[in-house]
Amino acid sequence: MIENIYGEDLSGCQVIVYEAKLPITAEGAYKGDPNAVFGLEPGKRFWIGVMIDDNDDPGTDQQNFLLWPATYGTFNPKEDGAIAVVE
Repeated sequence: MIENIYGEDLSGCQVIVYEAKLPITAEGAYKGDPNAVFGLEPGKRFWIGVMIDDNDDPGTDQQNFLLWPATYGTFNPKEDGAIAVVE
């Protein structure tokens, strides 16, 4: 999207930074299960993992997944993710 909006060529970038909003509220991700909501005070920890389908060829069946951490997967236990600490 950045390339299309700003006309930049990012193919040679060494690093790409992604920013995402986590819907960690009773009304968002945990609607219907208020017991699953956890606090986000400084020092709190939770498990996180990211899976991005980096398909640069629309209409194909390619699935070039980018995983972080490398052990993260759809059906893996949460301990295969990474620990995030709230500041």
